[in-house]
Amino acid sequence: MTVIDSAASQSRGRPIRNSIARWLRSAKSVFAACSHYYQAAAMYEELRKLPPAELERRGFSRGNLARDLCGLDDRAPSNRA
Repeated sequence: MTVIDSAASQSRGRPIRNSIARWLRSAKSVFAACSHYYQAAAMYEELRKLPPAELERRGFSRGNLARDLCGLDDRAPSNRA
């Protein structure tokens, strides 16, 4: 194998490595989001059992409990067209 052949074979592997790296970053983001929502769901299951007065004491309201726990905000700008 010559130096030119070696360089050519290495450059062919770069796009595959870049694709794998991008996929891994995306997968990491998806798993992080799933983990966040799983934790929010677990907290919701515990907090929804509390009476409204206890929720208010903790800074939550019954109507916005799920939204507050997930960190969603209706006022946030959306990316939808």
